[in-house]
Amino acid sequence: MYYKRLSGCASRDVPCRQLAADLAAGALPAFSFITPNLIDDMHDGTIAQGDTWLARHLPAILTSKEYRAGTTAVFITGGRHHDGRLPPARHGCLGRGARTRSG
Repeated sequence: MYYKRLSGCASRDVPCRQLAADLAAGALPAFSFITPNLIDDMHDGTIAQGDTWLARHLPAILTSKEYRAGTTAVFITGGRHHDGRLPPARHGCLGRGARTRSG
């Protein structure tokens, strides 16, 4: 995802597979935004598919040197859309970091 009006933004987009190499090299940028495809983000897929994606990608971040040092935090957001049968979407956000307090 990038914003077309920000100059040079598209040149900084990298595939998600780059994350593992950046974590191993200690070369994370100051800010990263990762979004799965529409199946794995549970928009068009199932909760189980989204959980599988998270289970495949989160461990590399949560066990990284940067995360353990407290210089990296993870925020997971999500929600379900209104489909005419359910109440309107409820969105949540979960934040986790080595120095994040419960509550």
